[in-house]
Amino acid sequence: MNSRVLLLHYLQTVITYGYLVGNEDRQRNKVNLGKTEVLAGLEIHEISDLDYERSTYKISVTMELVAQDVENAIQGTYSYRFDNTKHLFNLIQILGKQVRPQEQSRLVRTNVDGYSSSISRFNAELVCPYNFQRYPFDVQRCSIMIVASSHFFYFINQTSEAMSTVTLSFIAHYADWILTLSWFNTSAAIIAPEAVLPPNVYVSLVSATQCQHKAMFSASRHTSSFANFGCLEVTLQFSRSLTLSAIRYIIPSSVFVIATFFSPYIDRTNLQTRFILIGFSSILFSISVLNMKSEIPSTVYFTGTDVWICLCSIFIFLAFIEVIAVNILMNFFDKRLKLSTKDNSLRMESQYRHERNASKKEQYNTLRISLPDTESADGRRLDNDPMTLSRRSDYAVVISNYFHRQADFYSITAARVDLVARIILPIAFFITLLIYVVLFIAVKIELSSVRGDRSVRPRVLSDGQLHQETGNWGSNYSNILMCLATFRVFGTLTYCLLKVNHRLKI
Repeated sequence: MNSRVLLLHYLQTVITYGYLVGNEDRQRNKVNLGKTEVLAGLEIHEISDLDYERSTYKISVTMELVAQDVENAIQGTYSYRFDNTKHLFNLIQILGKQVRPQEQSRLVRTNVDGYSSSISRFNAELVCPYNFQRYPFDVQRCSIMIVASSHFFYFINQTSEAMSTVTLSFIAHYADWILTLSWFNTSAAIIAPEAVLPPNVYVSLVSATQCQHKAMFSASRHTSSFANFGCLEVTLQFSRSLTLSAIRYIIPSSVFVIATFFSPYIDRTNLQTRFILIGFSSILFSISVLNMKSEIPSTVYFTGTDVWICLCSIFIFLAFIEVIAVNILMNFFDKRLKLSTKDNSLRMESQYRHERNASKKEQYNTLRISLPDTESADGRRLDNDPMTLSRRSDYAVVISNYFHRQADFYSITAARVDLVARIILPIAFFITLLIYVVLFIAVKIELSSVRGDRSVRPRVLSDGQLHQETGNWGSNYSNILMCLATFRVFGTLTYCLLKVNHRLKI
């Protein structure tokens, strides 16, 4: 009995609340029924602080809004605080991490014809998902989104699952009265001619589009609702200068790698100088690499810089391996040369072992090799025999010639390794460098020319954009010419290198 009384009392409260809310909505819909279109314009005055660690950048913009027949609009100029959401223009926001108006309040002017206009300036910190897969030839695309939020209202949805159970659901439904945003014209979004832009990148306005922004609002503590809001999006493109990237990163590291290619020109017996040259070049290359990696955050994927570092490291490693291989060959040469002359610095046991192996390879019937601690009277008498002296003389000549041939083989092989390294390493590095640069230039041209469509929606391209894209193509054309000139320079260097190696003696 008590439960029925409580239930009836609860239903009465719900019906009363629903009537009040419905009456309020009916009064509101008398004014707000339909759609209100707001025309917008955006001028960018400053872009700064491209923070790659936090994936943000800062801008300073002026936003102009114009609408007709704004609710509760009074003819004249009035000031509204930005936190006053009763005014229509304050429902239009710039999406970002931090957005701060430069003024304390918004000035709204309403003319006799019913048009209301407002011009406000904002400082904002926006989020941009930077991608460094092609760094230092990367092209970043960042967006500025202006969102118009609409009014919403609540109503009570009563459902009866059983005679003794009543479920009350508060669901947020968005009214038919919404704000739609449009650009003034095709050049409504521009970069001001006197705009302050980052010094290390080129900034261009790619497109100004209309879009839809999906947002979620909490309808109650346990439920939520989504709505599609009208929005405007401005896409900016940040690209690095190809010449600047080459001067800062590619050329210094290439010089340090090319320096290691001069080690084959140093005397083969001067091992210390060769190692000093390669070690010093490697240290300078490591410093250059640290400078390249310090400008971008650590990533979970390979970047263009990582690819370049791997390529350069491979060539430095090959130069190091060449020095070690030549040093091993020269050690063999020195050892065989000492064996051929019976140098006193060699141990007698080692000389005996090598001569025995040499005799087996020469298929010669070896005689006893006299050692100081094993000589006897019989041995001395045998050594004085003329036939024995003749055979021993022939044996010594054969063994000496054998070690001379081996010494010449190792010496010539070391010289050939140096000669091949002088030619192959520079040519292979120049070809690798050209392929790397050409591929990344082609990718950069493609990224610069492709329009940044992320969904199927109408696009409004400005005249300024077409002019800027033409300028980008002009810049890319100059990059291609510079690449062809680099081809010619490297071809000339390769030809000169071949000539020099042809004149050098092994």
